[in-house]
Amino acid sequence: MSYAASKRGKVQSSQAQAARRAAEEQARREAAARRRRRALLTWGGAGLVLVIAAVVTVTQVQAAQARDRLRGPHNMMSDGLVMYGDTESIVGLVTDANGPGTDPVATGSTRFLGVADVRLFVDYTDPQPAEFWAASGEALSERMINGDVSLEIHPIGDDATSIAAAAAFGCVADKAPDSGLVAHGALLAAQDRIVAAGAEELPGVLADALVEGGVDDEAVASCIADERFRPWVEDATQRAAEVAVYPAIGPVTTSTLFILDLPYGGEPDDSEGFMAAVEAAVSQVKAEAGISDETADAQG
Repeated sequence: MSYAASKRGKVQSSQAQAARRAAEEQARREAAARRRRRALLTWGGAGLVLVIAAVVTVTQVQAAQARDRLRGPHNMMSDGLVMYGDTESIVGLVTDANGPGTDPVATGSTRFLGVADVRLFVDYTDPQPAEFWAASGEALSERMINGDVSLEIHPIGDDATSIAAAAAFGCVADKAPDSGLVAHGALLAAQDRIVAAGAEELPGVLADALVEGGVDDEAVASCIADERFRPWVEDATQRAAEVAVYPAIGPVTTSTLFILDLPYGGEPDDSEGFMAAVEAAVSQVKAEAGISDETADAQG
């Protein structure tokens, strides 16, 4: 082999090696690029999954919160709060809350125990319930403490103010049911202030009225400020007008008082006439239950 041929061979060999090295380097770069792409896709996919999961979680929480806002107050399964006496005080009947779209459940009768039921559908901006309670509230409460009468309060409303007041009562029923009768009286006593209040100050006026009446509860105040039960009041008012919770009573659209499911038609300020009707109802249910005054005294 000549020197020139040998030199050409070495040059060709060097070129081949350089080409292989270049090809190997290109392959390494391409492999590295593929690894980076896979890594980006993997992390991007994981991030996408995390984002989707986060969106789903937030959506579920928001949906749950929306459903919860449509829930009625605890202790108002009938859309009303039942107050009754235990010989020493007046307490609220504890029940579950109605879920969204759930029909109210009528309260079981206690007439077989000799207890007369009074049901009051009340708009807290209506002057007549305020006049009635000022005249007869104390006498009725005394009869309730004795265990002879129960009172079921159904708050209703057809405008922003009456709905807010009814929702405030719902807050008390939900958070402090034993204070229901006190709250009822407090809202009626503060009716003039409530009606005169502007939209922004109304929650504060309602909360203050309850505190002045004896319902000083932070959970109740927070519930009122949050307007927690406004949607429920709107639904409950519509149900009262369209779907009779108590078939014997039928639909109700305005403040109405029922004694043994019969509407009381006396004057709001006639306490003597109202209490006479209550006494007659008590005598009736005791007679039907076979309970004499002596038996009632022995049970008490």
